[in-house]
Amino acid sequence: VHSVTYAAIWQKPVIVLWQAIRGRDRPQLWSGLVMALGTLLSNKEYLGSARHEWDPMVFGLLLMAIAVAVRRWLAAGENGMRRGYTASRLVVSDRELTAHLAMVSAAQVNVPVTPTAPAPDPPVGGGGRSGGGGAGGSF
Repeated sequence: VHSVTYAAIWQKPVIVLWQAIRGRDRPQLWSGLVMALGTLLSNKEYLGSARHEWDPMVFGLLLMAIAVAVRRWLAAGENGMRRGYTASRLVVSDRELTAHLAMVSAAQVNVPVTPTAPAPDPPVGGGGRSGGGGAGGSF
């Protein structure tokens, strides 16, 4: 049963991406990409593997490698195109959107937080015997 559901998890984004590319449907392409990224992100938890601090870095490197490979594959086609797709920007608004995204990413600041030790609990009763709350202690 687990192998069937695991295969289904990977088949859905592949089918959506294939249909989007074949039909040249940009919104469906974006949703397929989001589904594929979600599948990649949840893969370790589904398999029961431990999460590590460096997992996001490895994921980012994987995404960069995929982007470079797709861009080189598109550029190697005739006139830098393959089946109507190109890696070059065709619309000026894409440049503006990229510039705005660069500004947003530069504005994000991560401030490191130093963990502090919790304060010890205050003493209760100040001495004495049980039940007296200090009443039986010597003064």
